[in-house]
Amino acid sequence: MILKAKNYLEKYFGYKEFRKGQELIIGSILEKKDTVGVMPTGGGKSLCYQIPALCFPGLTIVISPLISLMKDQIDFLHSINYPAELLNSTVNQQKQREIVNLIEQNQLKLLYLTPERFKNENFLNWISKQNISLFAIDEAHCISEWGHDFRVEYRKLNDIIKKMGRPPVLALTATATEEVRSDIVKTLALDKPNIYVSGFNRDNLIYGAQNHLTEEEKNKAVIEFINKISGAGIIYTSSIKNAENLYYILNSNLKKKIGVYHGSVEPLKRKKIQEDFLNNQIDVLIATNAFGMGVNKPDIRFVVHYSIPGTIEAYYQETGRAGRDGKTSYCLLMEYQDDIDIQDFFIQAKNPTIDEMEIVLANIKKHSKNKTLYTDDYELLSDGENLSNFKIDAIVKQLNFMGFIESDYIPEDRVEVRFNSDKTIFKKDNFIEELFSLKNDNESQLSVQLKYLSKRFDLSEKMINEKLVSLKKDKVINFNIIKAGKVIKIVKGQFSNDEKKLYHEKVVVKIKHDKEKLKSVIKYASLYNECRRKYLLNYFGEEFKEPK
Repeated sequence: MILKAKNYLEKYFGYKEFRKGQELIIGSILEKKDTVGVMPTGGGKSLCYQIPALCFPGLTIVISPLISLMKDQIDFLHSINYPAELLNSTVNQQKQREIVNLIEQNQLKLLYLTPERFKNENFLNWISKQNISLFAIDEAHCISEWGHDFRVEYRKLNDIIKKMGRPPVLALTATATEEVRSDIVKTLALDKPNIYVSGFNRDNLIYGAQNHLTEEEKNKAVIEFINKISGAGIIYTSSIKNAENLYYILNSNLKKKIGVYHGSVEPLKRKKIQEDFLNNQIDVLIATNAFGMGVNKPDIRFVVHYSIPGTIEAYYQETGRAGRDGKTSYCLLMEYQDDIDIQDFFIQAKNPTIDEMEIVLANIKKHSKNKTLYTDDYELLSDGENLSNFKIDAIVKQLNFMGFIESDYIPEDRVEVRFNSDKTIFKKDNFIEELFSLKNDNESQLSVQLKYLSKRFDLSEKMINEKLVSLKKDKVINFNIIKAGKVIKIVKGQFSNDEKKLYHEKVVVKIKHDKEKLKSVIKYASLYNECRRKYLLNYFGEEFKEPK
């Protein structure tokens, strides 16, 4: 079977041999064994499910956390005529039907999904009836509460796997300690899995650290560092404020093209900035951790952590974006006390108290009665309490995980229209007549994407809204605009005493755990006359071999 796998490797990807670690993982999967693979960023994890998918008779499902990540993978696979597709909120209905037909005719080998897709019961029932040969989970550290990027939806994947008849499972990640690996195995209920940890030693990466007493000293040092290195680089900061301030400083002091990327930049502009960086139109990109996952630029010559990160896992994943072409690249970590204080703030914010949880739950209960409530309705969710947006996000995440709320994702703005007048009146207005014709006969109202109405009537969304407002004033219709985003639905409105106690105990343990993680980063930054490479490899459970 491994010979067959190598034939597919050469046919589709042009390689004759697998990289270190790939063949072990692929061999295990081909034997239909549950498998956990820990490989570094840029180590070729995706081949570990793309090749077995071609060897198996049925469909391989791949769970991925980011839509943009899936899109990049699919664009590449289509370019080499690999039979793969994705299903998510960006795919229109016609394309979805085409994909369903391909799967039912067994003409598709690989299907990318987000975990949220399984919230649709009809989809879950349908996909469970298909011939599933492999269930692969990318970025599997998202499963673990002890991981640096825990996601609630990943935690529920075991129930999905059971529903599908328990096909072999492949869990892949670039950053998982022994603790996280154990949590992945336990949460997914893997059956005596083969676990492979390999390839953490990136010989071409040069690791360094600096300790600074003032921000001015740190800024001078980062300018000096960048001037010494030619080629593209990324500078990671811990906050949007730091990113913007550093952008101004570097723009004023460097003869390089500087870009800035973070969550507050408008989505289309963010996309343009990323494309400019990938196409060498930007030399130095200053970014928060919102940037990087799935970005494939092989010639990044340096990664600077201007602010100390909260975990070694995050640090290693981000530095792993440097030097994927195998050429010498530099990874610099800058330690400064104010940055450590920011990480301490993040630890407290992402581990809210039970009192804070109860406040937000009460506000959800109060405000969701009369309106659609979104996860980013921060003013309503805090309702006058001193809670940061960061903390509210953490609370909503925990309430979801504990089953007090659920969230549904609305991919695009929708309009819900209720018709008040007799249909005969509509004849006087072509707009309302056609609007009415879009409604199903057995339904009392119309629910449709605003973008669709704009295209259908060849009017801007603003003009569509104005027409609807006018019709509402004439009492012909009532309507609501349901904006895109994550909608909160309350499931249970109150904590029991036992739930309060269990949560408090859990948070005490979690805060201690997170502080230990931060101490590991501080220790790494403070190493003197010790090998940082050895420290990183030992942290992830890989043996360090002294160069001969």
